[in-house]
Amino acid sequence: MKTLRIGIIGLGYWPRQAYIPILKQLDRARVVAVAAPSNSTRQFALEQFGDELKIYADYHDLLADDSIDAVMLALPHSLYAQALPAALAADKHVFCEPPLSHKPAEIANMLALMEASTKVAQLDLELRYLPVVAAVRRLLECDCVGRPMMARVRLLCDWRRGITEEQNENEREGLFPWLSPWYLDLLDCIFPQSPVRASVTGAYAGADHLMDHGFATLEFAGGGIGQYEFFLLGSNEISISLDILTSDGEIQVDIPSGKWQWRKTNEPIVQEHDPASQPAHGFVGMRECIEGFVDAALQDKPVLADTDVARRIHAGMVACMLSERARHTVEVGE
Repeated sequence: MKTLRIGIIGLGYWPRQAYIPILKQLDRARVVAVAAPSNSTRQFALEQFGDELKIYADYHDLLADDSIDAVMLALPHSLYAQALPAALAADKHVFCEPPLSHKPAEIANMLALMEASTKVAQLDLELRYLPVVAAVRRLLECDCVGRPMMARVRLLCDWRRGITEEQNENEREGLFPWLSPWYLDLLDCIFPQSPVRASVTGAYAGADHLMDHGFATLEFAGGGIGQYEFFLLGSNEISISLDILTSDGEIQVDIPSGKWQWRKTNEPIVQEHDPASQPAHGFVGMRECIEGFVDAALQDKPVLADTDVARRIHAGMVACMLSERARHTVEVGE
């Protein structure tokens, strides 16, 4: 059996929670190198992966190692504009956290490089990989309930109350670079196209710079409407739901549990359950997302969260950012 030899660049809170436990359980992947700036993090990496692990203080040295097949980037987003092009130039498969940047020019440059690469380049959009999302997409594709016309993603959590230093580097640019890609991606699963315009309405209860409750409405060609509703000052129980109204029915999904129901107009409700694999390290869908990356790299096959998806997600994110700042509806691409 082929094994994907992986180097991890950055080993902060998120890769410790999500990458490490999943990669340790995958027999077709092996972490062979880690790049981290601090001695304490490098020592932690050795404790996790053993004395044979290659340790680097500079990620450029890791990228120069030809024995490494793939890299997983878990860096502050301000470093992606240098690190991602360097990883692609080193001819590595790349797994990275969204967003690539909050700056349109940097995003466009990185997307162009990802598209030109012959290697796998995948964003960590784990909700797209959930079995329940795949099941909903199959239902829509078979035209069992007609075409989707409206979809709403609703996020209720307490994440505004306990932001870590690592998260703080990302959230200081605002809600949409920090906390929209995964939820805009759920809307993209229903309407797989770039939105034509975006409008944001919200308020700032916890800090002047971070919108912590509100709505983002995206309009799509053909009349589709998507909405991302967020309330970051709630309880510590995370609630993520997806509601879809179609031309001949409706679908309601509880994302974390995988429980969902649907019905055609004037017909009985059908109950379904498509849970994520357990235990869910980091977040539901992470195991499926990482396994998808590993299998795509080993088998030379497409990934679900490909460059086209990344381009659409970033287009929606940037439009939402601009709408928040301008306080009016924004045409995508403005």
